[in-house]
Amino acid sequence: MERIFVFANEAGSVAELTSGAKASGASVALVTSGKTYGCADEVFAYPEEVSLVSVLSAVSELIVSQKPQLLLCESGSDGRLLAGYTAAKLGVSPLCDVMSLSCTADAVETTRLVYGGSAVKTEQCAFPAVAIVCAGTFEASDAAAEPPVTQINCSGSCSVELAGTSAVEASTVNLAAAKRVVGVGRGLASADNIPAAEKLAAALGAEIGCTRPVAEEEHWYSKDRYIGVSGVMIKPNFYLAIGISGQIQHMVGVNQTNVICAINKDENAPIIKQADYTLIGDVNAVLPAIIEKLG
Repeated sequence: MERIFVFANEAGSVAELTSGAKASGASVALVTSGKTYGCADEVFAYPEEVSLVSVLSAVSELIVSQKPQLLLCESGSDGRLLAGYTAAKLGVSPLCDVMSLSCTADAVETTRLVYGGSAVKTEQCAFPAVAIVCAGTFEASDAAAEPPVTQINCSGSCSVELAGTSAVEASTVNLAAAKRVVGVGRGLASADNIPAAEKLAAALGAEIGCTRPVAEEEHWYSKDRYIGVSGVMIKPNFYLAIGISGQIQHMVGVNQTNVICAINKDENAPIIKQADYTLIGDVNAVLPAIIEKLG
């Protein structure tokens, strides 16, 4: 392995992907509009205020011209767009939603969930290859010395006209990379119990996630916190499920967790059989007691 290109803009993704690429022993080139460079040996940058869509051709052509053996892309919308566009130019199919990745002398081997998370598929692809990598696949390591930065020449490459812009609420949650997660289900019973769940999460140093009904029907949390087969797939060291029944659509999203603990008043809930530890009780009594014990 001689050279790997990484495309990422989010700081956490930059740190993880460049670290994972560096571990292969290859030279790592980062393409980004961000200001953090992780373990990259060199950086190709495009303006932060510019949409990738408007410079897609220039960015993709740059990567293809450099002839990397492997392109790793973060799993957001920009990463998927660039991965598909560049893979088409290389005449290959992108490897999607990669959960693990290893390289040999002439190929890359990856795994990903299929059939709604009920099975794991292993794929092997000869170089050149393009992979869209899930957050948390690699461990981030300390940043390297400041690498040289080359500005990508994007002039004349835009075939998209900007019709307008609108402000959106920025998300600060990165559930896929969290090592501890507290999941909230409708068994919480009332939005009045959310402060207690959040206080417990803070005491545990955990992020808050939720089930689909909590996000889309109750609107207690935004959709970027929804865990499940059509939401975020997580693999923390510890997952605490509060008032979650354990339907397969949700459990697929947490099946890579090391330890699952469930709090539920229904001893026959499906999650009871899937959890490593269970506590049967009403959340109105259980949550305050746990918070008090944690100090």
